[in-house]
Amino acid sequence: MGRKILQKQIQQLDEQLAIEMALLKLDGRERLTALKGVSPLYWIGGGLALGLLAGKLLGANGPGLLIRQGSHLLRLASLMMPGLAVATNPPEPL
Repeated sequence: MGRKILQKQIQQLDEQLAIEMALLKLDGRERLTALKGVSPLYWIGGGLALGLLAGKLLGANGPGLLIRQGSHLLRLASLMMPGLAVATNPPEPL
């Protein structure tokens, strides 16, 4: 390949990269604006919930408790959504 062709390809890639960087910056600004719109009470509640979950996991029965609670939630969800019950307990093949 000639030098001019390589220079042109580099220039095109540089322009493409500049466009992608501008789009990423715009996306970041939009996400930051959306996060700023969330009420601080939700952040406090979420932090409290995560703190409690971390406390349970660090306890003596943490992993087992998490598995048991997850299975209870799955059973409850299958009662509320019958389609989920079929997905968790597939029918026996004939």
